[in-house]
Amino acid sequence: MLTLNDLEATKTPEDVQGFIERVKARSNELEGEYTGRQFDEPAQEEFADLGDLSKRAVERKKEFEARQARLLVLAGDERHVERSGIDLASRGPRAVTKLPDNLFDIPEYRGRTSSETAMRSLMVDGAKKIAEQAFYPHEAATPERSVARIHKLLALPVPDRQIENGFDPSVLARHMMATGSPDYHRAFAKVLAFGPEHLTERERAAIATVGTTTTGGYNVPFQLDPTVILTSDGSVNPLPTIARVEQLNVGNTWKGVTTSGVTASYGTEAVAVTDGAPSFGQPEVTVRKAKALIKFSIESDGDWPRLQGEMARLLQDAKDTLEAEKFVNGTGSNEPEGVLYGIAAAYNVGTTGDGFDTGDLRVLTTRLGDRWEPRARWLAHRAVYTESERLDHAAGVSSDYRPLAAGEPLGLLGYPRHNSSAMESDFTTAAGRVAIFGDFNQFLIVNKIGLTVELIPHMVNGDGNPTGERGLFAYWRNSSVVLVDSAFRVLTIGVVTTGI
Repeated sequence: MLTLNDLEATKTPEDVQGFIERVKARSNELEGEYTGRQFDEPAQEEFADLGDLSKRAVERKKEFEARQARLLVLAGDERHVERSGIDLASRGPRAVTKLPDNLFDIPEYRGRTSSETAMRSLMVDGAKKIAEQAFYPHEAATPERSVARIHKLLALPVPDRQIENGFDPSVLARHMMATGSPDYHRAFAKVLAFGPEHLTERERAAIATVGTTTTGGYNVPFQLDPTVILTSDGSVNPLPTIARVEQLNVGNTWKGVTTSGVTASYGTEAVAVTDGAPSFGQPEVTVRKAKALIKFSIESDGDWPRLQGEMARLLQDAKDTLEAEKFVNGTGSNEPEGVLYGIAAAYNVGTTGDGFDTGDLRVLTTRLGDRWEPRARWLAHRAVYTESERLDHAAGVSSDYRPLAAGEPLGLLGYPRHNSSAMESDFTTAAGRVAIFGDFNQFLIVNKIGLTVELIPHMVNGDGNPTGERGLFAYWRNSSVVLVDSAFRVLTIGVVTTGI
């Protein structure tokens, strides 16, 4: 623990600056240990002592610098003499703001507020400004979409009690400050290129703010993190854009409530109302760990500006490729439950004959309950849509395949349609489930914000020889589940025409 004696042992401004960095690093460590919760009494006392030491250290540094400036003046160096005639009043009043000048200085937010709730709210304000000023290297990550996405997450209420929904905007704000600071960017780049032993004191303090996993992983800078920003266009994996999506950053389990609704009725005056109490379900979704290996050449890691854009693209591509399959066909066992896998067979609707025709799609729309129809959409492989268009053209009819409105996807029978590479493309196989029609708000995706990477310094081939590449072992957490089976109908190839 740092003490006043450690400060008194400093002899030069450089010594004091090193002490200040050590104080900041320890303050950051404390913030990291108590992320999302209040300090206990010992931590509160230590943090207060560190604040006092920091103030004393700044005064001591000023004193040392003033002595040196005085010696230079006495030696005839006029560069350090303050000129007269400066109209200080002309400078105008200094702007007053509660946000720190350095938006990434996490301990400063605590020092500027009088309560835990006020500190969290101030951090959210700081994170919004950080998002607006950030550079997003991914070629598909437009600043407008990225900032809008982050602001939407930060706009959720900041809790002042135990978090129940698994998401605290102030935790995201802290994550952005920690992983978005210039010091952390430099530290992250150095770790990739040379390893953590080459970090400066300031860079070590930045790493301490974030912390590492027990196996040595580092959080990806938020500007590159596909769990924070949206970079996918949804063409291969549209589910994250059409499903219900919830975020986690506290804990690993999302808890929700579903209901069949309340039954309303008319009745005679002064006659007891019929009980219309709904039935409730309480789904729980525990996020699962997904992982990917990304390789890059040793030469390329020296060019951080180019590498970070490529890394953002590779991270998003790896994530999309895996989730495109699992969000459709995942079994729910140590992986997400896919929407196609999760819909019970009772909601299959068979084709009118041995094969597929566009009349089957029309039948499917009539089988969906009225409650789910207003927000209904199609999900199928593009081969199904192509065949539908071919059959309609041959028959001289049209199912309206134009976009329904500006910015909307193509339509089918008056409903938006979405392509999924994981859906069945062979519409001739018996029992093949080739298209889903329904309300995708009843399919839930839960994401835990924060993607972590661990560095593999040297990749080797099958013979154990270095390949001249490094590797990033990336991992993140999410899951998915069908909330209400009856909100969907699935077109199934076969002679059976029954189905709910």
